[in-house]
Amino acid sequence: MVAEKEMRLSVAAQSLPGRPSAEALLRWIRSGVLSPEGTRVHMAGRKIGGCWHVTARAMEEFSQAVTPARQEPMRRRNRYHARRHRRRHQRAMAELAAQGLLPGENTDYTEKERTPL
Repeated sequence: MVAEKEMRLSVAAQSLPGRPSAEALLRWIRSGVLSPEGTRVHMAGRKIGGCWHVTARAMEEFSQAVTPARQEPMRRRNRYHARRHRRRHQRAMAELAAQGLLPGENTDYTEKERTPL
């Protein structure tokens, strides 16, 4: 059996995404974090000679325990809202053009013409 390499909390914190502080890791070891299911999850760690150490495996297991499982795939953006927004913009531009409030020569805004947002 090969023993896993243990690292100090300051080193372990630098390897995690978002760069949490070593104090945050110590808090995760001592107090834990509430998981999405509502249970308290602690990161596995041990104190060696006055310094706390964790393993990469312990960090991975903790991360898996506190990360919620995705229930459904992400939906694509609803194009209906973009079209509705574009139509409202075109109507507003047509009203401004009819009142002569738009500068420039190209003031012909129709429902079929697309304008950049």
